[in-house]
Amino acid sequence: MNTNFQIPKSVIFAVAAAIGCFVAAIFAEPLFVKSTSIIIPQPPEPPSPFFCFCFDDSGSMDNNKRNAVKQAAKEFVNSRNLEKEKIGIVVFSSRSQVFLPLSHNKSEILSVIDSYSFGGGTVFAGALQDAMDQFQNDSEIAKLNQEYSEKCNEINEQITKVNNLIEQGRIKGNPINLLSPRSVSKIVLFFTDGENGDTSQALQKAQELREKGIKIYAVATLDGNKNYLGQMTGDSSQVYMTSDTNIKDAFKQMEQKINADISNANDDFLDNVRKQNNSNKNDNEIEIIVGNSKIFQNIQAMIWSSFLCIGMAIFIVTCQNRMMHKSLMESAMIVKIIVGGTVGGMIAGFIGNAVFQFIPLVFIGRLIGLGLLGGILALGMSFYIANLDRKWALLGGGIGGVLGSIGFLIFSFIGDTSGRLIGAAILGACIGAMIGLVETIYRNVWLMVVYDPRNFAQVNLGSQNVTVGSGKSDTVLIPNAIAKAGTFRAEGDKIRYTDSDGKQQLLVPGNHLKIGTVELVICSKDVPFSPSKFYPMKMSKARELQQQSQQ
Repeated sequence: MNTNFQIPKSVIFAVAAAIGCFVAAIFAEPLFVKSTSIIIPQPPEPPSPFFCFCFDDSGSMDNNKRNAVKQAAKEFVNSRNLEKEKIGIVVFSSRSQVFLPLSHNKSEILSVIDSYSFGGGTVFAGALQDAMDQFQNDSEIAKLNQEYSEKCNEINEQITKVNNLIEQGRIKGNPINLLSPRSVSKIVLFFTDGENGDTSQALQKAQELREKGIKIYAVATLDGNKNYLGQMTGDSSQVYMTSDTNIKDAFKQMEQKINADISNANDDFLDNVRKQNNSNKNDNEIEIIVGNSKIFQNIQAMIWSSFLCIGMAIFIVTCQNRMMHKSLMESAMIVKIIVGGTVGGMIAGFIGNAVFQFIPLVFIGRLIGLGLLGGILALGMSFYIANLDRKWALLGGGIGGVLGSIGFLIFSFIGDTSGRLIGAAILGACIGAMIGLVETIYRNVWLMVVYDPRNFAQVNLGSQNVTVGSGKSDTVLIPNAIAKAGTFRAEGDKIRYTDSDGKQQLLVPGNHLKIGTVELVICSKDVPFSPSKFYPMKMSKARELQQQSQQ
């Protein structure tokens, strides 16, 4: 490799590890949920109720009762929000007539209440039929129901996502009940002061209304039949008996009951959401935080760290092998890296995530977790890079992990996926650079392998044997040599060399020997390798050729 001497090893390892981390992060990205939360809008306000007054104006209604009913009805109208609600008016006696279809117009409603007048017997069925027709013929009801249903369906889609995550163990809590779409509340406000003249027909008609979702509330004077009216409304609590002088109070009680029945339509839904210990609520939405399950976070961190460990190790070892003129990667080596990277990454990911859960600060958790990841990776590299001091490798890799975690955190703000990918590359570059620096700074004596005047390889010498030859297990490849053509091992300030025949000799920095066409030079900090001194004529010729090529 023509550049491995000119370019510092720390730079080569930094680039290799950055690429390895980036590629590994791409493969690990599916582990992450694309959004960190699911936003559930607050339930929409149910459609406002529509009312239809059915006023008994039979001959028994004297002016005092009629005026009391009208006054009570007008107070009811004035208390309603007619921008959203509608009120219609049906008046009945021996026959029924629609005096005003369902309307938002308050002044018109009040005017009709003031002016209506009838007379005759008391027949309920016709009034109930007219009231039902008003609700069925109003196109606005269908429109409001459809709009409300669509909003509920949108919310239910989000609720379903949350429930699925709960089932998968990704978030904690109990499943949230789906929101049931409600239609416009259709309410008949029935007033009478006497007995019904068409008993069975009215009950049959009232049942038909109830089956269509129309509720009936009745106010009756003491002349009325409460039991019969209870059958008509389907609920005796929706019948209010009153004296002629307390009609207004009865209307108010009825209105209170109506308001209680139609308010807080989504209480069950909201109560269920409030039970979620992982939700944040404001006036407009409910945020369900995704991925806060501690088990899932631990697994996620462990797998992600393993991917990064494996990616960095593969690319660094590949570069190391290339510099030693060996094949890029053996299948057995890949298996070792995958096993070692998986174990190391899982340990780093688990401990780092555990620290984060005890110290709930993202910055501190990342520093510790990624610092540990760098230390473990560098320690693992000491088994592949000859005589890389393990304690210094652990420290240097840890420092690289801490520095890389700072860059990782900075870039995490630009987005989930892009931040993780760029941050992973920075992390790898810092760890790789520190591994290269540690190997360079803390070397005492090393072997320079000179293939030609412009092509060198260097390997640290220490207590571990460094073998040269053509074998797959040899530390440095020597073309056209036998396997384990020679072995080097540091002993104090000298180097013991053993050849293939078992003959030994002690070498000191500055000594060199030749195997095949390759020169092997013992170097140290005090006796560094100088290509120009070692091959003065060849180096001069090399420089001359280089200058000619540049011209």
